[in-house]
Amino acid sequence: MSTILSGTLFLESLDGEKRQLRPGEELEFWESSGEIRMLRLEDNQIAVRYHGRVRGMTTGSGEGLHSLMPTYLEWMRARHGLSLFWGATLYLPA
Repeated sequence: MSTILSGTLFLESLDGEKRQLRPGEELEFWESSGEIRMLRLEDNQIAVRYHGRVRGMTTGSGEGLHSLMPTYLEWMRARHGLSLFWGATLYLPA
């Protein structure tokens, strides 16, 4: 059982897109490097602010396991939105 009560992920590779974590949602990283920027006790809970790079970020368990990592298409849209749109438009057959 996860002990996460709430949280927000900011995906900097997607221009800071926010993804909310639900209460009790399990969060796992295959690899992580970064730093804890804030750690404090609030109302018998621990609040943590972490900034870093991760690989293999997943949520859920068993059959409900899914990746929170941006797809290549999401990354392309965030980095090259307009050019990706025009490229796809020109590629479509008439």
